[in-house]
Amino acid sequence: MISWLLLESAAGERGLPWRDDFLSPRERQHLERLRFPRRRQEWWLGRYAAKVLLSRAEPTLAARPFSAVEILPEGGGAPVAFVDDEPLPGVLSISHRAGLAFVAWQPAGGELGVDVELVEPRPSSFETDYLTAQEQEALTRVPDSQRALAVTLFWSLKEAALKALRQGLRLDTRQVEVNLPELGTGGQAWQSCVVINPALSRRWQGYWRGWGKAVLTVVTDLKEPQLEQVGYLVATESGWQ
Repeated sequence: MISWLLLESAAGERGLPWRDDFLSPRERQHLERLRFPRRRQEWWLGRYAAKVLLSRAEPTLAARPFSAVEILPEGGGAPVAFVDDEPLPGVLSISHRAGLAFVAWQPAGGELGVDVELVEPRPSSFETDYLTAQEQEALTRVPDSQRALAVTLFWSLKEAALKALRQGLRLDTRQVEVNLPELGTGGQAWQSCVVINPALSRRWQGYWRGWGKAVLTVVTDLKEPQLEQVGYLVATESGWQ
């Protein structure tokens, strides 16, 4: 089982958080150290989304205040949830882009990474810099009308896989290879694919779906997990919708 939630800012990338009562003292200190408004907004959205997700996915947290759940970075920067100063069993992944925060929770532990990206054209240099030779060859068979979607999916699934490794973009994205089947319509249903890291003999299950002008991607070491959406929230200046 993988539980997931999406939070969207009605202001997109503009604006700053209007409340921090859901943060622990250590989380507030971290937020205050972030210099750039856009980074503060992304971090804030991701933390709030993650706490809503955990409160809905973990019955023991349903009655706990959000400030009792701390989400702190481990040594490599990946988020870890703590309750009463003890790590919460399971694995959490957070992604944010253009006013969207996409979060997922895998209570069984293991490897999990998620990403959210806007579908937009990218230059050919992007493909040669970040995609493997096999992925670039696969693009030659993609219709022009779906090329931006395909390139975005390659990139997003790679980011999710590197998060599953708890490494992020410190590793070369070409160390991860994505095997995409036919893209279909890019609609609202989850579609599956395979993601591998030959150097580490890793093979993951990948999933993706469209969401407006964006795509959501999940990479996990679980075989055929159930992906359960536990919420969709819109943040406005006055509250949540």
